[in-house]
Amino acid sequence: MWAMLIGIAIMVASWLPLQIVTANDPTSIPFELGIMSMLGVFVGGVVAVVGFVKAFIRTVRDANRNSGS
Repeated sequence: MWAMLIGIAIMVASWLPLQIVTANDPTSIPFELGIMSMLGVFVGGVVAVVGFVKAFIRTVRDANRNSGS
């Protein structure tokens, strides 16, 4: 559960500076900031997916343990 929240937080934190820069100057082309933003969103997405898979596996394991099989 925490890994999903941390991954989403990383995604938002890496995307937010790009939005702030483009809101201040719509004609700017922050290439480096865009690359860093894409990289941060990718890393945050991977962390969130890993957290989701771990939570899913834990839920299935607990459901099997509680069903008596």
